[in-house]
Amino acid sequence: MALALVLRGFPRTLNGTIRTSHVWSKGQLSSSLFKQYPAAGFLAKDKGAIVPVIPRREMSAGGDHVALWTAERVLSVGLLGIIPAAFIVPSATMDYLLAVSLVMHSHWGIEASVIDYIRPNIFGPVIPKVAIAALYGVSIAALGGLIYFTYGDVGLVNAVKMFWKL
Repeated sequence: MALALVLRGFPRTLNGTIRTSHVWSKGQLSSSLFKQYPAAGFLAKDKGAIVPVIPRREMSAGGDHVALWTAERVLSVGLLGIIPAAFIVPSATMDYLLAVSLVMHSHWGIEASVIDYIRPNIFGPVIPKVAIAALYGVSIAALGGLIYFTYGDVGLVNAVKMFWKL
């Protein structure tokens, strides 16, 4: 927990610069500083003055992140209904819907982890692109395999039911 708090307040942005807005001397520091800059996390000392450090989030070049976040949450809540419905009314349509939903949910979760932890400033410009490409390849293969399994065999829900009978 303490490590998470320290990392949230880490003063360096992705490109390694420190962004500050105001400089206070030690005598001017008060609790109003934390009210004015709640995202600062902690204060850094700079030549005798205390500087509130405000981390800057750099967004990717394109895309609507709010819409993607909303779609991820809608899919997560939708899975709460899709999974039981697939077992209550087993059919090929429900199996396809379940396969697409599970693969999308897994893909978005792993993609967020890959983007967060395999960063270009740590691994260089090539490895993050290779990791994302590999993730897309695995997700496409998983979706193709689940669709083929539903089309050519008993289907996802029936396979799980057969496994439970063992």
